[in-house]
Amino acid sequence: MAEMLENILGQLSKWGEVVVDKSGFYFRKAVDKGEELTKLGRLQLDIEKARRELKSHYAELGKWTFDQIEESNMTDLASAEAYISQSGVIRTLIKQIQELEVQKTEIKKREAEQKTESAEPEEPPVEEPEPEDLPIKDAPVE
Repeated sequence: MAEMLENILGQLSKWGEVVVDKSGFYFRKAVDKGEELTKLGRLQLDIEKARRELKSHYAELGKWTFDQIEESNMTDLASAEAYISQSGVIRTLIKQIQELEVQKTEIKKREAEQKTESAEPEEPPVEEPEPEDLPIKDAPVE
């Protein structure tokens, strides 16, 4: 009887180790996924912030243009310092948004590649107990 209990405890110990190994594996996967989602979230926030700023600069440029045409009857605005300054900021913001979108796309592409690679699970191998190691229900009690 003592030998059977030792076998059972030994098997439970092995299975406990397997559970710990698997839980560590899945925990790491969850942490990695969380990091990716955090990066994507930050990028999206940066993109939206830049878009709001871009919209604001477009509005400022439009108001300035309207004011110049109405007040001074100025029709050639391309040489005005305010136009040059605002258009430079606008071009910079457009480029920044494009770069952020590229980064976001790259992260999503890596995520998709990892999903296809992980179609076959990268789980650690499970050690199946040998049949002779398993306790038999109807074993005679000594």
